[in-house]
Amino acid sequence: TQERIRAFVVDNADALEPGLTVLETNIRLGRTTVDVVAVDARQSLVLVAIGDVADTRLLLSTLDAYLWCLTFPDNLARLYPDVPIALSRPPRLIFVARLVADEFLDLVDLLSVVRVECQELPGGAPESAAERRTSAVTAMPSARRPVAVEEPEAVEAPVLDAEPVPEPELAD
Repeated sequence: TQERIRAFVVDNADALEPGLTVLETNIRLGRTTVDVVAVDARQSLVLVAIGDVADTRLLLSTLDAYLWCLTFPDNLARLYPDVPIALSRPPRLIFVARLVADEFLDLVDLLSVVRVECQELPGGAPESAAERRTSAVTAMPSARRPVAVEEPEAVEAPVLDAEPVPEPELAD
C-alpha cells in the first residue's frame, strides 16, 4: 500500500502542491529513508513521508531526516548540485497517509519550529491510472484540522562582543 501511495504522490505532486517538483524517492537521509524528496516553488526542500497511518513512529523518523538536513546542508548541495535549493530555509515536512491518528496531530501541535503539513487520503490512493488522473486534485484534502505552523525564517546567530564572565568559586 505504501508503494501505491508513493507512486500516486510522485505522479500527482502538483496536485499535492502547485509547483512541487519531485527530486528523488526512497533516499536515506541520516538514519531514515525518506519516501519523496522534493523542492517547492520557493525552492524550499520538502520531505514527504508516506504511510498507511501517520503515527508517532512516522513523525520521529521523519524528524531525524529533517535534523540531518539542517545539520548537513553541504551534503544536500552535493546530492542535488543542479537544483537551486534555499538551504537557508529549513525543510518542510508533508505527511501523506490514509489515516492521520489523533495522537500524531497532538504531537505535531507541540512542534513550534517545524512546519508540518498533513494530507489524509480518503479510502486510500486510487487503484488505476485512469482514476488517478480524474481524481488527482480531490484525492488529497487537508487533514481533519489545520496543523501547519508558520515557516520560520532563516535566523543568524547573534555575535557577542562582551568578555566572558568568570564563574564564581564555590567555598569548600
